[in-house]
Amino acid sequence: MFHCARYGRRVREQVLAFYPDIDRNGETCRANYVDRSTKIPEEGLLLYPVAVRAPTGHKLSLVNDVTLRASLLSHRVAPNTVILLPVCFHITMKDRLKSIWKEGLIPGGLDGNTRIFTFFNLYVPWDPPSWNITKSVDTRLGGFVCLYIPTETLMRDFGGRLTDAGQVVTDQFVPFSKIRGGWIQDANCRWHRLIVPSGEEQVIRTGSVKSRKVATKESVIRIARQCVNAAGQPYDEETMGVMTILSRFENRQIIEGGKEQYEARLKLVDYILERKAVTEAGCRFCPHCLTETPTKFSVCVGCWTPLESHGIRPYRRDDPVDEEDEDEATKKQIDEEIRKANESMFKDTVHEAQENAETRSQFDFDTTESAMAKKMKK
Repeated sequence: MFHCARYGRRVREQVLAFYPDIDRNGETCRANYVDRSTKIPEEGLLLYPVAVRAPTGHKLSLVNDVTLRASLLSHRVAPNTVILLPVCFHITMKDRLKSIWKEGLIPGGLDGNTRIFTFFNLYVPWDPPSWNITKSVDTRLGGFVCLYIPTETLMRDFGGRLTDAGQVVTDQFVPFSKIRGGWIQDANCRWHRLIVPSGEEQVIRTGSVKSRKVATKESVIRIARQCVNAAGQPYDEETMGVMTILSRFENRQIIEGGKEQYEARLKLVDYILERKAVTEAGCRFCPHCLTETPTKFSVCVGCWTPLESHGIRPYRRDDPVDEEDEDEATKKQIDEEIRKANESMFKDTVHEAQENAETRSQFDFDTTESAMAKKMKK
C-alpha cells in the first residue's frame, strides 16, 4: 500500500509500504524481493517514495496487490467546517450530465478509470480561489456543469473527508437525488441555473430561443403520424387538426420556408410533446431536437438548448397540496382524468352530430319532423 507523506500543508508524495496482509506472491512483492520469509512490521514496511499528484486524481494501482488507503489521504470534516462551508461543489464536463442523472456520482466515473475519490470543491467555479487555492478545474474555457450538495449530507451519509489540498472527497456512490442544485455554462461561458425542482409540472414549448440542432421536417411528420396512429377513434379536435396538416404536407399544399410551414411545424411539435410517450421515466421531449431529456434540467441534454417554460399545468395552479408531499402517480392520474374528460366530451358532440345528420335531408330539413307533420295533417 501507499503511506502518505506530507511536506508543509499539502501532500507532495506517498511512500510505497508493504503491510502484513499483502499478497507476497504478487508482482510488486517479487519485484522488491519481498517473500514469505520477509518480516513486515504492523506499521508497514516502508520501501521508497512514489510521487503523486496530490490535489486531485489519486488512483488505484494497476497491480492488484498494491492499493491506496483513503484514510491516509484525507481527514475527518470538523463540525465547524460544516457551519462555515455549508455546501460543496462538484465540477465536471456537461456531456456527463445525463449519466450522472441516471447513475449518480461514481468514483472514477463510468469510463473505467481507477480514480478512488469523487472530488468536491469548497468554492463555486467562478470564484478565483476555486483554481488559485484548491487547484480545482479551471472552467474559464467553458463546457462545464457545477452541482452542489450539502456538506453535512456528504459527511454524514457518504463519509466525506477533507484533503490537505482543501477539497472534500468521498469514495462512495452519491445518487443524483442527494444533489440539491447546479449551474451550467452556455456558449459564452456564462453560468445559468441547471436544476428546476418543479420541472415536471412546467409546460415546455417552442419559444424565442433558437437551437443549433433541430429535428428535420421529415422526422416531425413521421413522429406526428405515429402519435395519430396511436390515438383512439373517434379522434378529438386536436388530432383531426393534425391529420389535416399532415395531409397538406403530403399533398405539398404548404409552401416550403414560409410562415405557414413554420406555424404548421409548431402545431405538430406541440402535439408530439403532449401525446408521445417517453421511453424513460422522468424525461420529456425537447421541442427542438425531439430527443428525450430529464424534466429537472433547464436545458436539453441532446442539443444543449435552453428550454422555455410556458407556465405550469392548470391543475397545479389551483392545487393547494404541497408539491413535495404529493405522490407522482397522483399527478399523472389527474392528467389522465382531464384528458379523458375532454375526449369524452368531444365524443359526445361527434355522436350527437352524427345522429342529427342521419335525420336530416339534403336540404337540411329534419325528416322526422316532416313525417310527423304529415301525420298531423291526416
